[in-house]
Amino acid sequence: MSENKGLIQMLSQCEKVEFDNVVKSYLKAVYRVKTLVVTDGKDDGGLDIKVLDLPFKKMQFQMTIQKSSNAQERKKLQNKILADVAKAQRNVKEYNYSDRLEFFYSYTLTENFIEEIQLQAFTGFGINLIITDAKRITAQAEKSPELYKSILAQSGYDKIKVKSTEISEKDKLFYDLVGFGEAADVKLKIVEAFILQCLYDEGVLTKASIIEKCMRKFNSAENEQFYSKLLTRLHSRENKLSYDKTMLAYSLTEKEHERIANVTKKNDLDESMFMMRIKQVLVDYQQDSFLEDYINLLYSLYINNFKARFSQESQNMVEDTKSILHFANTKMIDEHAARQIVSDLVKVCDENKYIQRICAGKIFSSTIAIDTLKNYADSKKRIFVDTTLPLHMLCFFNYQIKDVKNYYYVLSCSMYEFCKKRHIQLYLTRAYFNEVVHHVWEAINLIPYAKIPGIEKLGGSKNVFYNFYHYLKKLGKDNGMTYSEFLDEMKFQKYPMEGTLEQQIEFQLRHLGIKIVDFTKKYAIDNTRKLLDNELIATGKNKSQFGLNDDAIMLCYLGDGDVDIHPIDPIFVTWDRTLFSIRPTYFKHNPLAQRWMQFTPSQFIDRYSLLSFSINEETISKEMLAMLSGDIEEKTNSLLDSLSLILNPEDQMGRKYIDKLTEMKDAKIYDTNRKSDAPLEEMQDDSLDYFISNLTIHYKKKENGLSSLKSLFSKAEVMDDVIKLIAANLIEYQENRKFLDTMFSSFDALIDATSRTNIVFDK
Repeated sequence: MSENKGLIQMLSQCEKVEFDNVVKSYLKAVYRVKTLVVTDGKDDGGLDIKVLDLPFKKMQFQMTIQKSSNAQERKKLQNKILADVAKAQRNVKEYNYSDRLEFFYSYTLTENFIEEIQLQAFTGFGINLIITDAKRITAQAEKSPELYKSILAQSGYDKIKVKSTEISEKDKLFYDLVGFGEAADVKLKIVEAFILQCLYDEGVLTKASIIEKCMRKFNSAENEQFYSKLLTRLHSRENKLSYDKTMLAYSLTEKEHERIANVTKKNDLDESMFMMRIKQVLVDYQQDSFLEDYINLLYSLYINNFKARFSQESQNMVEDTKSILHFANTKMIDEHAARQIVSDLVKVCDENKYIQRICAGKIFSSTIAIDTLKNYADSKKRIFVDTTLPLHMLCFFNYQIKDVKNYYYVLSCSMYEFCKKRHIQLYLTRAYFNEVVHHVWEAINLIPYAKIPGIEKLGGSKNVFYNFYHYLKKLGKDNGMTYSEFLDEMKFQKYPMEGTLEQQIEFQLRHLGIKIVDFTKKYAIDNTRKLLDNELIATGKNKSQFGLNDDAIMLCYLGDGDVDIHPIDPIFVTWDRTLFSIRPTYFKHNPLAQRWMQFTPSQFIDRYSLLSFSINEETISKEMLAMLSGDIEEKTNSLLDSLSLILNPEDQMGRKYIDKLTEMKDAKIYDTNRKSDAPLEEMQDDSLDYFISNLTIHYKKKENGLSSLKSLFSKAEVMDDVIKLIAANLIEYQENRKFLDTMFSSFDALIDATSRTNIVFDK
């Protein structure tokens, strides 16, 4: 959504009092007046606002928020305006008012409507009517910060109190400047953004002051030459800074100051749009009186749980929202409605750039699973997609339409553009490709039905292309094409030569960055089919036998441990929730199967955006995390470092423990299934690391503690007990974000027991 469209939408949501305030801000911005009064009422003389400090003839102002979305409403609006024009005419004759009437309207109007009614006002009443609709108000807002803020304030975003986990206004700007997933050198980009932010806040700074601020902010050991080179580049090469030779000080160039100001404005707009959309959802469910509570809960969810989106655990976000759902249930009688409102709120959050920036800030300020991210960054993984994504991408390939709000279309466009920018190749199996071809044939077979007058009244189809055509038609973006012409434009037609359609589809997919791959072996799918059948029965869903077979084959293919098939763990991108929920069951029945990562398109983009940062371990631990978290020691502990203190990898027991702990970590990395009552604060990928780290730190502080712990981990007879203790603590951490209160006492008891056994044995 463009900035102007966002502001226009906000104006359309204004109540009477809110629009009054916007108009007052407009008059102050345009006419430079200070004293004005809203007079709308019984004895207002036909005026909604009186300006008391204009030096010339008394001007006339009117306003309304009544809708004009159809012919009947437009007629009522016309009558309203002409009635106000008649009052204005009387004010001219009787009270010596100006013959100029400015009429403010909270929606947009066509130029034809404005010209026609202005002509009627002049010819019929002698009144110079000026209509200032939402489009003209927002245009003025671009020039006036106060008017801009006034429009934003109607969403109520500035009145919402959020928990302390929300980042500050400065931090919002900071993360905007850094960018999310765009920086080639994060360390340098962070320093640069911080310098620009300081100059934006303070205006003028000497080099010494800049260095001092950076040193304090980053706890940096960078020398003066580093900052000199950076400032020279920002000044001479990038023209972001001006240098005053007299004052020996830097400031932002006018262009850069404007750019950062626009970033700030855009962030305010995104925040306000977010608040407005959340409010709209709450109004629909009569929950708007609890706006602040819902906002706080949503912030907690997305800020504290953002890293889960970079693993795989948040495919079904509704299941991740226990505390929000609990709150909704306490405020709503209908349990189904409570679940639906949570689903709607989460959808707003998933689509909003503002809350994504908040989450990005949290990512920078919290522990990053360095080992996991590094493995991904260093690996050339093959990324497979199922049928749905290519279908919607084909719509985008043929009809690149702006301002389309269809969720699947927008996400498919984003996926295509994201992969193209990063040169990411996508793969589609031949089985799923055949489904795409079959879907196209279904679209062609619907042509006779599309010709029937009023057929759209029967509702949509399951066919992506048929639905997309009617969606474009509804928006008025079909260019007058029939459904048949629409498909012809896509090159989807019955060709005389067999196989031509298939080639055409494959050609288009290839240009979308999707490569077709063939299976090199035949898979036994009966057991996997049964698992899928059981899952569909349990969830009350249906799928064709054709589709079931293809899904079963895909699962077997992804799980094929043959290194010639998958040299590196593959990635599977899908919207199919059944395929998410079936994975744990599949691995349970196929313990030797190759693990694969699985994401929705939006999760994939999230994950790879983060991976696009060029960050080494040293930079993260010593610079970035130090700057943003303040607790270096806790965040730089790795599992390997901690295990090296208590295990000998060359010892048999050491190897057994390493294998067992590797299995546990692997389970956390790949596991996507979560209990429906799982808490918001999900166990992160580094929970095992965190546990072993806490264990070693605790026993380090005790006399001979570390050697006692090391001795415990060398005893074969207690290995099962140790593993059970670790597992129990991880479960507790997953459920309550803390380890068991008996964590250390349980290990003390095991150490004491093995020590007594040794003493008896020695005797």
